[in-house]
Amino acid sequence: MSPEYILRPKEDESVTFSIRVGRELIEKYNDLANRSGYSRNELIGMAMQHFIENVKYIPETGVKHAADAAEKYGDNNGDAK
Repeated sequence: MSPEYILRPKEDESVTFSIRVGRELIEKYNDLANRSGYSRNELIGMAMQHFIENVKYIPETGVKHAADAAEKYGDNNGDAK
């Protein structure tokens, strides 16, 4: 008799979702993936992480510069000072 195999639940916090993007953008990601050795998925994940860490959300009109928004609204997470 062959030995038993024990499987435990996989601990993966990633999720799958779909988005629509232009063909040209995907071609650029494919090219970079081929040149860099990273998968297209890894590159898109890195880009999304970079964006979310660096985006400034301005909840009202009248603020035209990132420095003004940071002073008025706080850090990137929307936490007011």
